[in-house]
Amino acid sequence: MDGDSNPFPEAGDYQGTPCAGVAIAESNGRGIVGIAHGCAFMPVRFPLTTDDDFLVDIFEVGEKADVKS
Repeated sequence: MDGDSNPFPEAGDYQGTPCAGVAIAESNGRGIVGIAHGCAFMPVRFPLTTDDDFLVDIFEVGEKADVKS
Protein backbone atom coordinates (compact mmCIF):
# COMPACT_ATOMS: atom_id res chain seq x y z
CA MET A 1 0.00 0.00 0.00
CA ASP A 2 1.95 2.93 -1.24
CA GLY A 3 -0.67 5.68 -1.47
CA ASP A 4 -0.78 5.98 -5.25
CA SER A 5 -3.47 5.13 -7.78
CA ASN A 6 -1.48 2.31 -9.42
CA PRO A 7 -3.41 -0.93 -8.76
CA PHE A 8 -0.51 -3.22 -9.63
CA PRO A 9 1.40 -4.91 -6.81
CA GLU A 10 4.95 -3.98 -6.03
CA ALA A 11 7.68 -6.63 -6.03
CA GLY A 12 7.09 -9.10 -3.20
CA ASP A 13 3.41 -8.22 -2.76
CA TYR A 14 0.98 -11.11 -2.48
CA GLN A 15 -2.45 -10.49 -3.89
CA GLY A 16 -5.46 -12.30 -5.30
CA THR A 17 -6.22 -10.22 -8.38
CA PRO A 18 -4.98 -12.91 -10.82
CA CYS A 19 -7.15 -15.54 -9.14
CA ALA A 20 -10.19 -13.26 -9.09
CA GLY A 21 -9.59 -12.37 -12.73
CA VAL A 22 -9.71 -16.03 -13.72
CA ALA A 23 -12.84 -16.64 -11.61
CA ILE A 24 -14.81 -13.80 -13.22
CA ALA A 25 -13.33 -14.08 -16.73
CA GLU A 26 -15.82 -13.39 -19.50
CA SER A 27 -16.08 -15.69 -22.49
CA ASN A 28 -13.35 -14.76 -24.96
CA GLY A 29 -14.48 -16.89 -27.88
CA ARG A 30 -11.69 -19.40 -27.28
CA GLY A 31 -13.42 -21.58 -24.70
CA ILE A 32 -12.22 -19.66 -21.66
CA VAL A 33 -14.83 -18.50 -19.17
CA GLY A 34 -14.77 -18.06 -15.40
CA ILE A 35 -17.15 -19.81 -13.03
CA ALA A 36 -18.60 -16.43 -12.06
CA HIS A 37 -18.56 -14.76 -15.48
CA GLY A 38 -20.74 -11.67 -15.60
CA CYS A 39 -19.67 -10.75 -12.07
CA ALA A 40 -17.44 -7.94 -10.94
CA PHE A 41 -15.17 -7.75 -7.96
CA MET A 42 -14.02 -5.04 -5.61
CA PRO A 43 -10.23 -5.24 -5.29
CA VAL A 44 -8.84 -4.34 -1.89
CA ARG A 45 -5.12 -4.03 -1.29
CA PHE A 46 -3.56 -3.98 2.16
CA PRO A 47 -0.18 -4.80 3.69
CA LEU A 48 0.37 -8.26 5.15
CA THR A 49 1.19 -6.58 8.48
CA THR A 50 -2.31 -5.11 8.76
CA ASP A 51 -3.86 -5.43 12.20
CA ASP A 52 -7.23 -7.06 12.87
CA ASP A 53 -9.08 -3.77 13.42
CA PHE A 54 -8.13 -2.56 9.94
CA LEU A 55 -9.25 -5.86 8.40
CA VAL A 56 -12.63 -5.48 10.11
CA ASP A 57 -12.91 -2.01 8.55
CA ILE A 58 -12.16 -3.49 5.12
CA PHE A 59 -14.92 -6.08 5.45
CA GLU A 60 -17.38 -3.40 6.60
CA VAL A 61 -16.69 -1.51 3.36
CA GLY A 62 -17.78 -4.70 1.56
CA GLU A 63 -21.22 -4.29 3.10
CA LYS A 64 -21.67 -1.30 0.77
CA ALA A 65 -21.07 -3.42 -2.32
CA ASP A 66 -24.00 -3.84 -4.69
CA VAL A 67 -24.53 -7.60 -4.61
CA LYS A 68 -27.10 -9.10 -6.98
CA SER A 69 -28.06 -12.70 -7.35
